[in-house]
Amino acid sequence: EEEAFWLDRGFSHLDVQVFYQGVVQHDDSPKKLDFSVSKYAGGDHEMNLELCNLYRKAYDKRAGIPDVTPESINEQLSIPGCSYLVMRHKDELIGQVTLSISKKECYVDSIYVKRSYWGTGAADTLTQSLFDYAKTKGCQTLSGVAAYNNQASRALMERFGLIAQHRISG
Repeated sequence: EEEAFWLDRGFSHLDVQVFYQGVVQHDDSPKKLDFSVSKYAGGDHEMNLELCNLYRKAYDKRAGIPDVTPESINEQLSIPGCSYLVMRHKDELIGQVTLSISKKECYVDSIYVKRSYWGTGAADTLTQSLFDYAKTKGCQTLSGVAAYNNQASRALMERFGLIAQHRISG
C-alpha cells in the first residue's frame, strides 16, 4: 500500500538505502569559511526558483525523482512541521536541507551542497546548523536515509555520530 502511494506520485523504486539515527548534538567550534544558514519559510518566488535549480542539479542523474516547482515548495512548506534550511556563500545559494519535525524527532528528507563546495566544510556547517535547529525545536533524535552507494552522505552522517540502523530495499 505504501509503495503504491509513492509510485502514484511519480517516485520509482530507489536504490537500497541505509536508515541513520542519532542524538542531536551541538558544536561550538569556529567555522572556517563564511557560510550563512537560515530558515526559509517560502513565499519568495525568486528564492523558490533558486531552490528548484539546486534541487534539479542534485537529482539530475536519478531516474524517477519528480520535478519540483516553486508552487510545490510553498505547498510543502505549508505542511506543519516541514522546514527548509538554506545555505549561502556570499550571495550564492549553495545548499539546502528539507526536514520534518514531529514531537521530539527530526527527520531529514534531503540535504545537498553544490559539488563545487565539497571539501570546503560547507556540508559540515550545514549539518551542524541542522542539528542546532533541531535542538531549538526540542528534538532529541535526528534521522534520515542515504543511498547505500552514496559514500559522501553516509560519511557525513557518521561524522556527526549517526548510526546505521537498518537497510531499506525497494
